[in-house]
Amino acid sequence: MTSVLNSFDIVTTALAVALLLCAVWGSSKFRQGQMVRYFALQSMFLALLLGSLAFHGDQHLYLNAVCVLIFKAMLIPVIITSSAKRSYTSGRLISLVSSAGSYFVFGVALGVAVMAARAIAPAVSDVNLILICLAFAIMLIGSVTMMVRRDPYSQIIAFFTLGNGITLLATATLGAIPLLAELGIDLTVTLGVLLMSLLARRLKELYAVEDTGELRELIG
Repeated sequence: MTSVLNSFDIVTTALAVALLLCAVWGSSKFRQGQMVRYFALQSMFLALLLGSLAFHGDQHLYLNAVCVLIFKAMLIPVIITSSAKRSYTSGRLISLVSSAGSYFVFGVALGVAVMAARAIAPAVSDVNLILICLAFAIMLIGSVTMMVRRDPYSQIIAFFTLGNGITLLATATLGAIPLLAELGIDLTVTLGVLLMSLLARRLKELYAVEDTGELRELIG
C-alpha cells in the first residue's frame, strides 16, 4: 500500500512540475503562437493531474478535469489564436523585460513560493507541500507575467496561468474546487477572453499598435 501511495505522489508531483515548466517556458516566449501552445500544454497537465486524483479516490474530480481540458486546453487557445488572426497582429509579444530577465524573475518567484510553502507548513501538515509550493510558484509566475507584459494576449494567458495555479492550490489543500464553481469560473473567464480579444483587435484597428501601454494616454 505504501508503494502505491508513493507512486501516486510521484505521478502527481511530476504532473505538477510539468505544469510549472510549461508556465515558465510559455511565459518567457515572445511569440504568440508559442505562448498559446505552452498554455494549452500546462492546462493539459493540470487536467491529467485532476484525473489522476480522481482515479485514486476523488471521483468528482473527473468532471473538473474535463472542464479544464475543454475550456482551457482546447477552447481558450482556439479563441486566442483565431482572434489574433482576425486582427492581423504580428504575433510578436511585448514585454518590459528580456527572456533572460524573465527567467531571473521566475527564479525569484520560485524562491518566494518555497518560503511561502514553508511558512504555512505547520497549518497544512497533512497535504503535499511540494504541490503547494508549485502552486504558489505558478500563481506568482502568472501575476508577474501580467505585470511585465504589455500586449493583451500575453496578459490573457498570464491570467489563466494564475488561474491554473489557484486550481492546483485548491486541489492540494481543499481537495478540489466545487464543480459548479469551476464551471462558473471557466465560463466567466471564457467571456473575459472574448472581451479581451475584442479589445486587442480594436486596439490594432484604431491605433495600429499592440501595446496596452498606449491605453494610458487619452486622445481627445
